[in-house]
Amino acid sequence: MSTAFVRVGPDGHLTVELRSGRVLVLHDVVMRARKYCGVQVIDGLPGAQYCGGYADVAVARPGVTPA
Repeated sequence: MSTAFVRVGPDGHLTVELRSGRVLVLHDVVMRARKYCGVQVIDGLPGAQYCGGYADVAVARPGVTPA
């Protein structure tokens, strides 16, 4: 899967489902050549920064995906 064409939603959020089953909602996402980084959104509040590799991503969607 290529995440290079995933757009951040109009709300500035990106939902990423990892191969492990973990689902992250990120804000202020920056996509680099080998990894992506963003601020985790937990219960609607900003959390710690998260960086991950594209190989770990199962699905990425613009916006906040309901749990």
